[in-house]
Amino acid sequence: DYAGNNWTRNQTPTVTYDASEPTAGIQVPVSGGFYNTLATISGTSVDNVVVSTIALSIQDVSIAAPNCYSEASGLFDADCPPDTDGWFPAKGTVGAWTYSGITWTALHQYIVTARATDPAGNVQSVFALHTSSNPFTYVTTAQAPTAGILNPNAARQNNLLSAGLTTISGTAAVNEPNKLAIVEVRVQQAEELEYYWNPVNQQFELDPVTQAELAWTTAAYVTDWTNWTLSSAVVYEDGAQYRVIARARDRAGNYVVNYTTKTVIYDATAPLTYVASPGNGSVINSLTISSGTKVDQTGNGQNLGTVGDVQVRFKRLSGTPSCWNGAAWLGCPQTMAPPTNIQVWESSWTINPTKLPGYTDANDLTSGTSYYITSSGTDNAAPTGNVEAFDSIYGSTFVYNADPPVSSIAAPLSGA
Repeated sequence: DYAGNNWTRNQTPTVTYDASEPTAGIQVPVSGGFYNTLATISGTSVDNVVVSTIALSIQDVSIAAPNCYSEASGLFDADCPPDTDGWFPAKGTVGAWTYSGITWTALHQYIVTARATDPAGNVQSVFALHTSSNPFTYVTTAQAPTAGILNPNAARQNNLLSAGLTTISGTAAVNEPNKLAIVEVRVQQAEELEYYWNPVNQQFELDPVTQAELAWTTAAYVTDWTNWTLSSAVVYEDGAQYRVIARARDRAGNYVVNYTTKTVIYDATAPLTYVASPGNGSVINSLTISSGTKVDQTGNGQNLGTVGDVQVRFKRLSGTPSCWNGAAWLGCPQTMAPPTNIQVWESSWTINPTKLPGYTDANDLTSGTSYYITSSGTDNAAPTGNVEAFDSIYGSTFVYNADPPVSSIAAPLSGA
């Protein structure tokens, strides 16, 4: 230079040519995910050289445009890309960026898009779904799903081991755009130790305090979780009471607030009815009343139900068998039923006296003839009750004899 300084060292500048776009990745939220809390979103970035900045765009697709997040207002009221105000800078480092403080709205769907820029000025222009563009749904516990039980559907059932509760069934629901993730069911004894059924060991052994969560079994569905079933291997005891409990969980991890419970008594035993009058083996000369008693039964003698229906068959045994229908003798069988012919009380039953043979016509009963009365009771177990078979040993066979006896004097002889 003019001062006499000489440059004595040659320097060769190093320049990197970079024409490749960088790529930003999103780790949280997961693409297609459901969240009930989301304090921070985060991600990564890659480039063939280095990434300089990350910009974000978050769109609330559940509301009308403008519906992108504005860092200035903290609301979803900004225009979305390609408008420049739809982008805002991420925080953290470019390789592990984050952003926090966004207020999400329940049951809204969002799309998070991340854009990388490198020092060469290359700006990401392609935003691949599930990589740089992740949709998700935000759901709080206030939008938890609901679950219902269709079977069992009565307080007392007789089909728990046959066509009924071999398949427990029910429904589940959730408000869109939320989605159901699973329905689970467990069965509990409603008496004594209240153990839960163990789906692994196939017995009632799980303690209700410490092991209740082990009792859940995943239900099944054909189309979706809104209608579910569970094939049950539970060994039910006749006369015992059970609780069937169902719960649903959505994809955000929210369980139904209140589990659905149906309490049912398993009753597979028919009731027992007796014919009390006329007594079995008796001989009568008038028939003014026919009555009996009734009692429900279960296999273990517990949780007895009620016997609301009693039917009677009245058969003439001598000669050609015929049966009484409340008005006439006809071919067998003829069944007399409430309320016209039979009156049913709390623990007994009677044939309406006006419907007995002989009430209007004495010839309805034949002296010296044997008759048989048998009864059948039906209890209140759903769906149609347990029905007692006719012709049990508790019926009554009797003889009707209206002829007066004949006496004679053998000695002394008349006129002697």
